[in-house]
Amino acid sequence: MDETEALMKSLWQSYKDTQDIGLLIQACNEAPFFGNPDMGREIAVLLAELQEFRIGAKASTTD
Repeated sequence: MDETEALMKSLWQSYKDTQDIGLLIQACNEAPFFGNPDMGREIAVLLAELQEFRIGAKASTTD
């Protein structure tokens, strides 16, 4: 198993344990996406927007 594969496995397991979208963002930023790293960065941006939305939604329900 190479470094990237080990990192992806670790990030995925951690995500499954915690549901922390930040881990998926990190995975997308690190994954080569078959020579298309822009794809990973775009997915990471979308996940970050989802993460911000969820944080905002939680904050508005506690106000």
